[in-house]
Amino acid sequence: MKNDDFLLIGKIVGAHGVKGAVRIYSYGSSYSVFKTGISLYIKKKSAQTFIKHLITSVSPYKQIIRINLKNISSRNDAEELISSDIFIKKNLLEKPEAGTYYWCQLTGIFVFNLDEGLLGIVERIFSTGANDVLVVKNKKEEILIPFTENVIKEVNLKKKIIKVDLPEGLPRYKIKT
Repeated sequence: MKNDDFLLIGKIVGAHGVKGAVRIYSYGSSYSVFKTGISLYIKKKSAQTFIKHLITSVSPYKQIIRINLKNISSRNDAEELISSDIFIKKNLLEKPEAGTYYWCQLTGIFVFNLDEGLLGIVERIFSTGANDVLVVKNKKEEILIPFTENVIKEVNLKKKIIKVDLPEGLPRYKIKT
């Protein structure tokens, strides 16, 4: 399998209890991908390969998710996984509703302003709670673009473009070199 077959969905941030549960910080706004019976692929920072682990139980815990994995049965086993990245196979993702997108679908797409032309490429996305924000970079600057109906005019995944109508006065940030 290629790395392109996987999607980064979270990070192991701690161990919980003595029976090997791990605490996970999810990069998604939904915990729906964390289900009993689903396989996760864990990659330690120092490793080049993924290790497959089956989820045996899931429970929300404060601002994170607590899960148990088959063959991880002690706190020591769980602690060895801290700081590891968690992936799933992309083909396990449910198709998003019309007009909604997974962040991985938008990263790397060209962004065009209706007035100015090419603004740059979506480097990453983050959530403010009220809405998501595209971080668009070009050679000169970084532009933060709210992913809202009044700003985003078109998303074309096949052509890999997003068309926006930027509000007047939207701040732009110079990239430090």
